[in-house]
Amino acid sequence: MKEKVPPGISRREHVIKVVYEELTRFLGERPASIKVEPGKRRAIMLVGIQGSGKTTAAAKLARYFQKRGLKTALICADTYRPGAYAQLQQLADRINVPLYGNPRGKKPTKIVLEGMEQFSDKELIIVDTAGRHKEEQKLIEEMKRLEKKIDPDEIMLVIDGTIGQQAIVQARA
Repeated sequence: MKEKVPPGISRREHVIKVVYEELTRFLGERPASIKVEPGKRRAIMLVGIQGSGKTTAAAKLARYFQKRGLKTALICADTYRPGAYAQLQQLADRINVPLYGNPRGKKPTKIVLEGMEQFSDKELIIVDTAGRHKEEQKLIEEMKRLEKKIDPDEIMLVIDGTIGQQAIVQARA
């Protein structure tokens, strides 16, 4: 950094300020918003690597929008991880949000389509998918098929902030 530190602030404070300004410039000054409206059905599909927090994020999103008066529901499309349905069921019960899933099911697309039909009266449906890595081509293809079938309004990539530069690689996959 060849910039001179302004008088009255430490180098550390100056570096933090510069990093903050550059991140804000790079990411944008305004946060992206999820467009949901009462009375209109929307679907959000959560994707990401195993262990990145998709299931917890699904419940948190459901609770967030529920508190804002929307009729929310959750669908568990993770047919790979043992206990995925049980974990989401526990979270859904805690926040009083309905959940659809099949703990013994093997076809995520079928589960999601059934869930969408069951929740036809809901305004926001959040779909929790199985974790996948860019190297797992079979799971990536499954996710693409799922996206085509349900045509979600939003697809959110849930990643752990500690993966650094790999976040770009995962997002592109």
